[in-house]
Amino acid sequence: MSTSNRFKSTFLWWFTTLFGRLGVLFAVAASVLVLGTYYIVNWAVAEKDNILDAHDAYYHYQFVQSWGDALDTTQIKKELENLRIFGSILYLNADTLCTENYAHNPEKEKNLTFWSNIKGPFSFCDYISYQDSDYLTSIHNISIPEYVSFGDLYIRNEVYPATLIENDPWQVLLVVDYAYPKEWFTFLPIMFLSILFMAILFLFIWRFLKPINIMQKRIADLEKGDLDSKIKIRGRDELATLSQNFNNLTSEIKHLLKQKDRLLSEVSHEFRTPLAKIRLLLEMIRPENRIKKQQAITQAIFNIPRFGKSIKKEAMDVEDKINKIDKQVDYLDTIIKNVLVLDTLDAPYANLNIETISIEDLVIQAIDLSKNKNVKIININKKKVLCDVVKLSIVIRNLLDNARKYAPTKRPVEIDSKIQNEKVFISVRDFGPGVDEELLKNITKAYVRGRDRSKPGFGLGLSICKKVMDSHNGNLKIENMKEGGCLFTISWSHRMANQKKD
Repeated sequence: MSTSNRFKSTFLWWFTTLFGRLGVLFAVAASVLVLGTYYIVNWAVAEKDNILDAHDAYYHYQFVQSWGDALDTTQIKKELENLRIFGSILYLNADTLCTENYAHNPEKEKNLTFWSNIKGPFSFCDYISYQDSDYLTSIHNISIPEYVSFGDLYIRNEVYPATLIENDPWQVLLVVDYAYPKEWFTFLPIMFLSILFMAILFLFIWRFLKPINIMQKRIADLEKGDLDSKIKIRGRDELATLSQNFNNLTSEIKHLLKQKDRLLSEVSHEFRTPLAKIRLLLEMIRPENRIKKQQAITQAIFNIPRFGKSIKKEAMDVEDKINKIDKQVDYLDTIIKNVLVLDTLDAPYANLNIETISIEDLVIQAIDLSKNKNVKIININKKKVLCDVVKLSIVIRNLLDNARKYAPTKRPVEIDSKIQNEKVFISVRDFGPGVDEELLKNITKAYVRGRDRSKPGFGLGLSICKKVMDSHNGNLKIENMKEGGCLFTISWSHRMANQKKD
């Protein structure tokens, strides 16, 4: 499977299966929980943070105000180092450095700097404010004499918390000796806990709903013919009850199928026994007809024309009636066989009896079973293949019989075969009127017949062919030919048949 197909199947699995949907539900729930917690906590503490920011701004102003007008940089440095704070003191007009079209001028910034102990190169304009005293004063009515703002300072791609205080004639930039961690690192614990929570919860749900997966596999086994296996009952919850009911249902199905098979067998026997007796009695009558014919001929020789003709005509009438009766008996026997075969193939649990046979022997066996003897073999491969010999012989026989019944012509039916891409193809071509285009899609369904309803039958032949090929993971293709007639092609794979054998 290609990477794209694997991704597609995996992606669809999360939205088309119960466990996949549960996983998506857990992921959405965890995301909503994390985001909701973040916003609720942020909303709950936002007001408290604002009042604390106002206090913090006032104390920063008082801290800088305590330095006085004549700045003692030695004392300032000592105090800042004690608090693990770096500072930079600039003249008040330093904000003229940061215009909309700012281009860093290190020389000008150096001239405006009174004192600094910030390590490494930095620019005053790399400071970005996110909170200031003007806003805090307006919402809390706290008087802060000078402008104070809180923000971040970017130094060598690292972000540091910083505070800007204006104390005429100075601007003081204080930077805390602490670099913010990367954003992904901040969310890593939350992400890890969310994934862990989802995984543990998903495993618990998977454990609780495991009987559903077991039932799914059990249904697949049931389709393959396993009517004896049982689902192991786990616990005493609703799924345990459902598993027990499923086991009971399987047992009941097995019992009903046995009853059905017994009924079909008995009905088949009850029908075939009188049919066989009728056929035997008909054969016993035939010799008398021959004697009457002979008598008629003898009387004709001895110049008794009226008597001879009468006996001869009577014998021929009896022979004709016997043939009609025999034809109807054969028709009923064929119907019984088709119904039994169709019932067997209609069951999903029907197993194939895979054998090895050459294509030539398979075709010859089918021709021997068929009533259609006007058959021409075009090309028959002698390679041995795997299949259910009996069922595929019935398929080819039904195709030949259909050609004899619905497409009778003087030109023989043609059988061709080939092997291509590990598949066996056997085609039966007739030269009759073909199949109505509107019937091509439904002709393989049970009890579907063509326009000519005068022909005996129930429309089961092609339905049987379709079911046999489906059981082989094969195909039955029907198409009208431009030159006239219809082409029936059956195909199946060696590999698929081999898998069924295993």
